[in-house]
Amino acid sequence: MKSSRFPRSRLLLRVYLFGVLMLALASGATFLVSRFIITPAVKRPARPSTAWIAWHLLESVDEPERVAFALRDLRSASTSR
Repeated sequence: MKSSRFPRSRLLLRVYLFGVLMLALASGATFLVSRFIITPAVKRPARPSTAWIAWHLLESVDEPERVAFALRDLRSASTSR
């Protein structure tokens, strides 16, 4: 009677270990995707030119004439398209 029960408990152990392995693999994949795909996409601006314009204008914030000229130039460039 004991010999017929042994394969069942071994099957249960194999299914359990397979489940633990699948959970570990899913956790690892989730970590890798969040680390190398999602994080760089969030940190990078959607429009790099916008970030450049913002940094450029921040450099000249103490010079109102220069800021006004840059903004006029941007407005004329955006309407000429």
